[in-house]
Parts: sequence; C-alpha cells; structure tokens
Amino acid sequence: MRFRNRHFISCSALVLMSLALVMALSLLSSIPTQAKTNRITLKHQTATSTTSVANRKSTRVNVGSYIITMNNKKNTYEGYAKFIAPEARTYYITISNLKTNTKVFSTGSVSTMKATKQNKKMISFTNIVSSSPNRNRMWISTQKQSDRPTSCTGRITLKKGEALYLYFSFSGFASKKATTKLVIK
Repeated sequence: MRFRNRHFISCSALVLMSLALVMALSLLSSIPTQAKTNRITLKHQTATSTTSVANRKSTRVNVGSYIITMNNKKNTYEGYAKFIAPEARTYYITISNLKTNTKVFSTGSVSTMKATKQNKKMISFTNIVSSSPNRNRMWISTQKQSDRPTSCTGRITLKKGEALYLYFSFSGFASKKATTKLVIK
C-alpha cells in the first residue's frame, strides 16, 4: 500500500510539473517581441535620373524598421534606398526622428521615384499620398514648424516586384552625419 501511494504521488507531481511547464511556455510565447530595427548607412549620391546609377548607389531595404545614417559631403546628406515590393498592395512609409549633432533647425525630404513606363533605364518622381505639401516628397525637420513636421507617413500602391527608390536629401547644417528613422509597412 505504501508503494502505491508513493507511485501515485510521484506520478501526480510529474503531471503537475508538466502542466506548469506547458502553461509557462504558452505565456512566454504570447508576449509580443519588439521588431528589430536595422541600421544602415546610405552611400552618398546626388539626385539622378538613371536606373543604373541609382541601383549601384542604393541600399536595399525591405518591409521593416530602419535607422538611416547619411554622412556629410559638402553640407549635404543624400542617398538612395531601394525597396522592391514583395507583393502587390499598398505600402505605408514613415520617416521621422531626424537628428544631427547640432542644435540648428534642420530639414529635408524623402522623394519617391520609380522607373518610367517609357524607358526602364530612367527613374522619375512618382506621387505618394501624404500630409506633405509636395506630392512626391515627404518633408520632415528636427523641430516642428507649420509646413515641416517631425514625422511624415505616406502611402503608395506597388505591383509585385516593382522597385521604389527613396531619395533622402537633407542639407543646410554642418553636422558630421544625419540620421532618420524609416519604417515600411
């Protein structure tokens, strides 16, 4: 009789420990994790209208969150990021949190460009629906002003495999580098 009680107690303890482990694992798996923010530095490139130059100098981005760094070249901070749509749908692009290592008011924009229908070797500005006053640019600044917000979100519809070039252009301040946050959803 004593042996059966010990066996029953040890089996019960094993079952209870197993249930506790399953509950703990299910709780841990339901905790949301923060999405990883990637850090990239754009190669300096002034505005171009040729696909070959933009492809050679662009940094590839996907759906996700990025901290974009641009280095100073004659007080301009310019470069390309290239996004290729993984599926046909509307994408939301947000730029925010422009930072420099100066306290001076700083501003700039991210322009949207695509290959032209007439000549795939050329890129041109394309419209993006946003709160910015310009239809193909999303303006931001380090400090909020009437026409220069500190964050801007735009939406654009792309076909599967279609390339969207994001041209970052900031100027007017003497800082070693400029950073901004880019989110593509």
